[in-house]
Amino acid sequence: MENNPKIILGIPGTWKDRQAFKDKFNESQQEFVYLGEHIGKLQTSEYFYQVEFVNEHIPHVAEAFELCGNGTFTKDDIETLQNHRSMAYIIAEGDHLSKFLKL
Repeated sequence: MENNPKIILGIPGTWKDRQAFKDKFNESQQEFVYLGEHIGKLQTSEYFYQVEFVNEHIPHVAEAFELCGNGTFTKDDIETLQNHRSMAYIIAEGDHLSKFLKL
């Protein structure tokens, strides 16, 4: 078995808990569904990702986005990030980068 690196996409949000994130995700999707601790595409198992949810504010998230964004985020964006309440992490195998970015 190949040991590929993981791709981890951190998404800050204002969801009060995992269930609120799940509900919002599922109501906005037609192709993907969030069940248990995974997101998958209904038509194929090729697109299947683990989800980890942290129900707390994580310091320095806004600063990291501001620095890595290289000027692409507005002051309002950074303020919104400073007020995040939770983080959803979508985790994929490193060999799935091209598929992952098509979400």
